[in-house]
Amino acid sequence: AGSPLVAGNLVLYNLGAHGVAVDAATGALRWKSPDAPTGYATPVPFGREGRPLAALFTGREVVAVEPATGTVAWRL
Repeated sequence: AGSPLVAGNLVLYNLGAHGVAVDAATGALRWKSPDAPTGYATPVPFGREGRPLAALFTGREVVAVEPATGTVAWRL
């Protein structure tokens, strides 16, 4: 099973189509992806061209998201 990833003031979880983020201080939901098969790997932080991203190995694909918004940068 995967562990959560702390990304600034957010905690990312590998749940759903491309993750869920909650506020690290309050636990309030910041963004949530649609329901879909979930992977079991820990989200992996990385950057591309100065842009912070996190890779999530979901049940069907690898998805890179912007941790702050959940916006999908790419999927494979």
